[in-house]
Amino acid sequence: LKSGWSVRTATARSPTNSKGNSGITEAEQEHIRQVLAKAEASRLKEQQRLGLKSGWSVRTATARSPTNSKGNSGITEAEQEHIRQVLAKAEASRLKEQQRLGKMVDRLEKMRRRATGNGVTHCLLCHTEFGLLASKSYAAMCVDCRKYVCQRNCGVETLDTQRGEVIFLCKICSEAREVEN
Repeated sequence: LKSGWSVRTATARSPTNSKGNSGITEAEQEHIRQVLAKAEASRLKEQQRLGLKSGWSVRTATARSPTNSKGNSGITEAEQEHIRQVLAKAEASRLKEQQRLGKMVDRLEKMRRRATGNGVTHCLLCHTEFGLLASKSYAAMCVDCRKYVCQRNCGVETLDTQRGEVIFLCKICSEAREVEN
């Protein structure tokens, strides 16, 4: 192809080809691929009919665009509407995920501001004093920040997939890991 547009490049640049698929089902992705293939076949037939050997411009791109309903692009109105619905669903899913991530970041910042303990003799998060014999709480060291926190309320045990073992994290480091992923 000398035109610069193909089904392969369209699907590679498509919002449906993202890592998390943005809430689009496999069936919807397959339908979009079929519609784009149909549009490409129609465009190639038109190009052959006109005897064009190359060239792709903004003018011809808008005239032959898969979303242009004026031209005979091979896509029905129903298919165009389905594509619009799929893209709207993907955008809504992306916005929802962005809001969720924003809330997590806010919660993480609040936890960091509220951390009052020194992380050595007192719990980093709740400021409970650690003792030798009659301790009010048992201390555990966070693997990431190397600070001590209460085992019962201020930390979590989780599986470290890289090491393949159970590790202890304070709630701040646990939230930070979740935000990063």
